[in-house]
Amino acid sequence: MMKKRRAEAGAEDREVYSRSDVEAHLNAIELALRTEDKPAPWNEIFQREWQRPLLVAVGLADFQRVTGINAIIYHANQIFASAGFSSAESQAIVTTWAIGGVNVLATLVAIAFIDNQGRRKLLLTGLVGMGVSLTDAADPARDLCA
Repeated sequence: MMKKRRAEAGAEDREVYSRSDVEAHLNAIELALRTEDKPAPWNEIFQREWQRPLLVAVGLADFQRVTGINAIIYHANQIFASAGFSSAESQAIVTTWAIGGVNVLATLVAIAFIDNQGRRKLLLTGLVGMGVSLTDAADPARDLCA
């Protein structure tokens, strides 16, 4: 609608929503676009109604950054060298397959459980699992840093 392609928007609207009142919906969209003549100000995100969603978004990003796989990938060569993989080639192969396999497996488990368990329960379970895993991974890492 913003690019003046009303016919294409109508066709998509019919396909996606299967509605009979496509014209009324397109008119409502057009009216909304006309009334929104300027972008929203940045200070709008700091209003009280957006504080919790903003905190959740920033918190999830921080959890991912702090407890994510990046710490393991960064030290993967030392971890796998201490596990007995001496050549750089074998370390690279094992690192790629192990981390890739764990990612695929975790994604499949998440897909299977997210609909019937809910995102919050899956997130909290994952946070506990990451904490345990990173604690377990940090124990042998003490020897590497010494």
